Amino acid sequence: MKLMRLMGDIHPELEYEIRMLAVRNARDLISYPMEADNPLTPLAEAEVSFRLRSDLDLIDRPVMVEGVMTRGEIIVAIDESSAEENQLAGFITFKPRFPAFNCVTIAYVVVAEPYRRQGVMRKMMEELLRHYPVAGLDCDVSLVPVYEKFGFYPAHVQGCHIGMQTAPLNGRMVHFDNEDVQQSPEMKAAKQFVQRSFGEQRKVMYSRLNEQITLALEATSTYMSTRVRGVNHTNHNYPRRSL
Repeated sequence: MKLMRLMGDIHPELEYEIRMLAVRNARDLISYPMEADNPLTPLAEAEVSFRLRSDLDLIDRPVMVEGVMTRGEIIVAIDESSAEENQLAGFITFKPRFPAFNCVTIAYVVVAEPYRRQGVMRKMMEELLRHYPVAGLDCDVSLVPVYEKFGFYPAHVQGCHIGMQTAPLNGRMVHFDNEDVQQSPEMKAAKQFVQRSFGEQRKVMYSRLNEQITLALEATSTYMSTRVRGVNHTNHNYPRRSL
């Protein structure tokens, strides 16, 4: 398994494979629960497409923020022994936090289904932490034990997820809030598709999804209250990951 840490010049074919792998795992990468057969899946795919596009753009084209050049990075795992030459096995996108750039916020962690439970995530995470020992992310409650193995600890409630970190983070990062997502071309197109496909029925679908989110919020808060005292509710918009 070959690991590559990229800070620019992502090959177009590799970028396409990264995008497709993320979209296939969109329900696992969004900030709220969504079952496999949910007809609102296009909305999840749209959110992931927009956020990942923004992350990849920041890798290829760093931007100046308050006089500091900020960037994104990605670690990819490539299976060179695959029958299909250089098969993408997984990736991690992350953003060094400015102005010090000595810690990172992890965005997406994705491993292709055929490569799961083969140590691909472990290799990618160890590579990331070798360069940036201080890192933060958020994840579903069920994945807390996975990240604890890498030295992360629960730090706060992040919506339906648990915010985790290896040590206190400093600085800030470039990120997009929910309003940016809703106004993106990807999300507008997805909403139009849902409206055309389901009409008034979509209102019931949205209601059911909101009920699921409410239950998930309660479950996450309850979990965190059993782990630490003084839960810190934050609003950091850390994206998701699929193992």
